[in-house]
Amino acid sequence: MKKYVYRILLMVVLFCVVVLGVFFITNKEEELPKVTTMDMATLPIVNLKLEDSDINMLHGYTQNVDATTVRDSITPLMADRKLPISIKTYNNTVNRIEYEVRSLDMTRLVEDTEVKEFSAGEGYVNATLNIKNLLDEGKEYLLKIKITCNEDKEIDYYTRIIYYQTSDAVTYMNFAKGFSDNTFSQDTIENVIPYLETSSLGDNTNIGKVNINCKMSQIGFAGINPVKTSDTRVTFKEIAKNLVTVELDYTMQSSDDTYTYNYEAKEVYKLKYSRNTMYVLAYDRELNQIFSESGALTSTGKVNLGISPDYTYDYMTDEDENFVCFVINRELWCYNIEENTFTEIFSFRNKETDGIRENFNNHDIKILSISDKGIVRFMVYGYMNRGVHEGKTGLGIFEFSYEDNMVNEMLFIPASTGYEVLKTQIDSLHYLSDKDILYVMFEDSIYSIDLVGKESMVIVKDARIGSYVVSEDNTILAWQEEGEEYNSRTANVLYLTTGDKNTFTVADNMRIKPLGFINHDFIYGEADAGDVINSSTGEMLFPMSKITIVSDQNVVKKEYQIGGIYVTKAAVDGNRVTFKRMTKSEDDTFVATSDDQIISSDSAEESKIGLTVVATEARQKETYLTLGVSAVDITKVKMHSSKEVIFSEAAQMELPKSDHNQEIYYAYGNGGLIIRTDSMAEAVAIADKQKGVVTDGRTGEILWVNALRDSYGTSDIAEITAADGNGMAESLIIMNQVIYNNTSSELNSNMRGLTGCTCDMMLYYVSKGWPVMAKISANTYGVIYQYDQFNITVYDPVTATSTKIARDEATDYFAQFGNIFVTAVYTDR
Repeated sequence: MKKYVYRILLMVVLFCVVVLGVFFITNKEEELPKVTTMDMATLPIVNLKLEDSDINMLHGYTQNVDATTVRDSITPLMADRKLPISIKTYNNTVNRIEYEVRSLDMTRLVEDTEVKEFSAGEGYVNATLNIKNLLDEGKEYLLKIKITCNEDKEIDYYTRIIYYQTSDAVTYMNFAKGFSDNTFSQDTIENVIPYLETSSLGDNTNIGKVNINCKMSQIGFAGINPVKTSDTRVTFKEIAKNLVTVELDYTMQSSDDTYTYNYEAKEVYKLKYSRNTMYVLAYDRELNQIFSESGALTSTGKVNLGISPDYTYDYMTDEDENFVCFVINRELWCYNIEENTFTEIFSFRNKETDGIRENFNNHDIKILSISDKGIVRFMVYGYMNRGVHEGKTGLGIFEFSYEDNMVNEMLFIPASTGYEVLKTQIDSLHYLSDKDILYVMFEDSIYSIDLVGKESMVIVKDARIGSYVVSEDNTILAWQEEGEEYNSRTANVLYLTTGDKNTFTVADNMRIKPLGFINHDFIYGEADAGDVINSSTGEMLFPMSKITIVSDQNVVKKEYQIGGIYVTKAAVDGNRVTFKRMTKSEDDTFVATSDDQIISSDSAEESKIGLTVVATEARQKETYLTLGVSAVDITKVKMHSSKEVIFSEAAQMELPKSDHNQEIYYAYGNGGLIIRTDSMAEAVAIADKQKGVVTDGRTGEILWVNALRDSYGTSDIAEITAADGNGMAESLIIMNQVIYNNTSSELNSNMRGLTGCTCDMMLYYVSKGWPVMAKISANTYGVIYQYDQFNITVYDPVTATSTKIARDEATDYFAQFGNIFVTAVYTDR
């Protein structure tokens, strides 16, 4: 009996051990981070319809995103405000379609509607958005389309919309497509001649970048005879009453006796349609050759990267210069010189699909490091076209092992901004140290991130433009301790390769400003606190009486100090620094004087590996990556791709959100974001060159447009009376009374200083009914309140008189007084 009892007890114990073991193992497995490979793209695509044509292809977002930073397209609404859409489902089942219309700053909800009826076809769902009659004509709004598919998966799509009772959008679209098609045939190329403005400004040496100033043969691809290999995608970028910017995207192919070349092409048109006549104000076309390892290697040790707009590529080599990595058309490649092998490390492209989602170009890649063992660290940032992060924006850090031929995700940080805004910040600072510390500018703050420990630290919170500088090679960061560009006494310099830090502090009555780097030498300036001026025009003046250049060993290499001379700006270009300078007059005001330069004799060590541009008769200019070897056997070159891209759930990391409270302006032109700056005057000047627009970086609202300005302006000046001669303060009150009859404090909250712009740029505000203040004498500011195609009219508040100035003389007239302009911007009017 006891024997049976022992056996039973033993079986119970064994059973408990097994149960506990299984429980332990099961829970242990659940604690392990989940991993997956890069899946195919899954999200639907939304095309908006203009008559029967697809326009403004939209890609879906699966996370919350700041829609004010997604400025990819604007959609024209016809008179009935009906907007047809077509959803390419890619095997998804669409269960629900909703849409929201909001003000550009997202604060006002105009409409929130569910689409009750939609029809499904073979791979498509078609619907119509019946936008309500709640839109102001000529005003932009944000449209968010929300699609629910499969197991209640919600996907958001964004565009801007604008409504006019009459619209020539179809005419613009058809003209742009027809112009593009004409350039592909020698029989039709002459049709574009009337629209060209051939001049010495056109570069006729590079097929990769042409514009309206190029000659006809250059517009016609200079004899490479390409053919389009995809449909032409039409995207409206900007729309005004009679002025639009249209972008065309397509792929094309050309061949010679030896090879076939593939390209991505982008054309941007600035068009005006008036009195049944189309005017081409600007035309720009860019070609980017898609890299093919076949035939890319030359026997002289060069890699042909092909035709591109600007001959610039991100590339890096290990210390032994055996592994060479380069980024081309959003793909990362590696060439092993010793093994004569090309490896495609990372790409969203997939040859098994139509490529529409995989080739979406709202992301980029940056190489962070390469070891002599072929370990490559790199960053993918922007919109994620496929994989576990599909539909999100963010930055991912990956590691490629040449030996294992595998890519592993180390870190992924989701972002709340669109790609273009994210790119401007990451481009300004990204560096990975040997200690696996990533330094990056991300959503307005500068972070250090431990890739191993997955810990982050804020180095500079809400880093204000102008309060920090980064060396050209991204290895040194300098910033103002107080974070105030014009009111700081301390500057820190952090050497990211070592983690060492230097601090520079000036006297109590002085202020310091980091200016930049010559190679690794730090440049900073000092200004007397009493000389730092926040003028009534809204412009800051930081007159530096002393400039110091300090080596990375903290040794002063040069001091620039000239009695009576003040430096207001410093621009670094390689080994050269150019100073904008001023002198102080007898009445203690600052007056511009000549520029000056200093040149450093130090030079960086040159690598055998680098980029060269080669001109040929058949294909004009092409870029080559020189490998630094005398000869390569091109008959034995090997080629392969990384086996897998492995994503890990443990790689996900959230960073604290920034307050985004700094004054930021975005200048858009030529189909995209040009610059992010804290100076509205700088943004306007840059956007003007590209015939673009300027937006408020905090709200997304439009602050300036390069619109046609023939004959506009306020006509009633009766309320303006003579001022007492006090200048700007009194003039602003007068302008305020004339336009809005508000208090001066309300006006000042909307006031924008635009010193340095031109009179012609300011006429945009006059056309909106917002008179512009301009300096018209040494001590007087007048009001520009009216103009036509020949003259502008300026009111002098001191003499109470109006004067007409010829438009062709206005630029020089206001320039003699410093081009000082002020206006009040009311975005909700």
